[in-house]
Amino acid sequence: MTRILLKILNGAFIGIAIGYINALIFSVLFQTKYLFPSAPLFVSQFRTTLSATAFSTILWALIGCLFTVTSFIFQIERWSITRQTVAHFAITFVGFTPLALLSGWFPISGFWLFFYVIVFILIYFSIWSLEMLEAKKVVAQINDLLNMQEK
Repeated sequence: MTRILLKILNGAFIGIAIGYINALIFSVLFQTKYLFPSAPLFVSQFRTTLSATAFSTILWALIGCLFTVTSFIFQIERWSITRQTVAHFAITFVGFTPLALLSGWFPISGFWLFFYVIVFILIYFSIWSLEMLEAKKVVAQINDLLNMQEK
């Protein structure tokens, strides 16, 4: 139990690190005078940039925790890769979407929600494809070992 909690805590710190790096990259790209944790519209909803950054840090930590917790799905060995990926997709989508909206990463509009869903599906299709290729390699290696033992 302690090991799981440590992994989740580590996930929170990874989420914060990724969020901070993204904020830094976008602040540099848009040549802002200060570090902005998200889009200007998001930051304008707070009294200070510091409070927007503090709130963003909490959201980034939650995103890191979400991805850490949902990664445990891939350790359920009795499930197929497809079932693992679909379960991970569904849980992550339901958890990540409100966090992304709260983070101000895209506006709440039909177009952006549609675009977000399409990108999310494409990412997960890519993950599933890579996992299937890796599984096929492992099966081929096991088959080769079994064939060598039979000889």
